[in-house]
Amino acid sequence: MLSLRLATRFLFSRKKETFISVNAVLSIGAVALSVLVLIVVISVMTGFGLTLREKIMTMTPHLLLYADSALQDSEILVQRILKDPEVLSACPYIQGFAGLEHKNRFYGIAIRSFVAPNDFQILRLHDTLKMGKITPNKSEIVIGTELAKSLEVGLGDKLTVLGAAGLEDKEGDFPDEIEFTVVGIYESGLHDYDQTQTFISLADAKLLYGFHDAVHGIGVAVKDPEAVSQVKKRLLMDMPSELVIRTWLESNKAFFSALRTEKNVMFILLAFTILIASLNIVSTLVMLVMEKVKDIGVLKAIGFSKFLILRIFLFQGIIIGCVGTVLGTLAGIAFVQNIDTLEQGLARWTGFEVFPGDVYYFDHIPTELNPETLLLIVILSFLLTLLASVYPAFRASRFSAMEALRYE
Repeated sequence: MLSLRLATRFLFSRKKETFISVNAVLSIGAVALSVLVLIVVISVMTGFGLTLREKIMTMTPHLLLYADSALQDSEILVQRILKDPEVLSACPYIQGFAGLEHKNRFYGIAIRSFVAPNDFQILRLHDTLKMGKITPNKSEIVIGTELAKSLEVGLGDKLTVLGAAGLEDKEGDFPDEIEFTVVGIYESGLHDYDQTQTFISLADAKLLYGFHDAVHGIGVAVKDPEAVSQVKKRLLMDMPSELVIRTWLESNKAFFSALRTEKNVMFILLAFTILIASLNIVSTLVMLVMEKVKDIGVLKAIGFSKFLILRIFLFQGIIIGCVGTVLGTLAGIAFVQNIDTLEQGLARWTGFEVFPGDVYYFDHIPTELNPETLLLIVILSFLLTLLASVYPAFRASRFSAMEALRYE
């Protein structure tokens, strides 16, 4: 195509207008760098979000069923819940806060009963186990790594947990305190959980909270966590009206909303870098139009229409945008796929750890290349660079042959 050949020839001239060619290369580099940064940042943020979702789902049931008061007929309710074809597992639980005494110091902790093997699909603690075992028996407790550091305890050490019901128990059915042996230490990667959440057997939890047969609620695991709302709708029609059913998405709504908002804001802010790079295209093409006034006059004199002149300079902007976008996309994908290697090399070279594992609780930088987001970035970059070409191209097309050749 003649317009494309002329656009390329004007843009990358090998004669006296080498300054224009250098500007064109810099414009391509600016677009490529902007696209690369946007892809890398959004991929890392998406990876962080997905990894945190996975960690939260490890420690949170997909569905929680509870009421204002303790549940008395939990086993009957469990059997009704298990009839749903999308339910994998359902298990009664006791959950609350308690006081812990160790070396004459008191700490606040969260207690959650854990029943093996029923709870394995509901709370995937075996994925987080650092040492010991994850199935507490009578007078045994599993704690997080952060709590173990705070208490300076390890496997086999003793911890005293104060009974919430024993202090008010007049018949002597429930103890004032229970001495537990640490049999397992887990690390979920979520600081608040690792610092406070502990797990004991259901029998010990009943003693601490003063329950003979009752429980606080029922935890449920489903086949598809993303479709948990559909399971909730079916259970609401089959469960007693006093029961409250809460999904894992609802329990962490504020957290996921904050992550989504932060990602969207970051995308918008970084998209402005592509806009700024597009302004380089405007300046490059405006200078090119000024340099090519004589050539435009000659083309007009031999019969080129305004539309053909417009198309020549639009093609120049499209060339810069496409080449920059393609290079930036390929570099961004390569960067994301090798980000851990690059981070380790930078840490060895500078002595500075960019991604400290003891802070972020990840053994690698989590990334996720979403094809839809990648396509959106490519389209956005192309459209912005195309729009940046419109004004210089329109200005070039408005020159008349007489005006263009007047001063030549």
